[in-house]
Amino acid sequence: MTPEQAKQFLAENKVKFVLAQFVDIHGAAKTKAVPASHFDDILNPGAGFAGFAIWGL
Repeated sequence: MTPEQAKQFLAENKVKFVLAQFVDIHGAAKTKAVPASHFDDILNPGAGFAGFAIWGL
């Protein structure tokens, strides 16, 4: 699915939030709810996570 197709899907299905996810250095998944209106920001430059989201840092 291309980013344009994803944005179209989000709009057609009235999705309000998407989850941005990464895996920390311990292998635990970390997620952040981001408004669907900021979908492009998730892809470029990235969602950005606070340092406290990563245990041990």
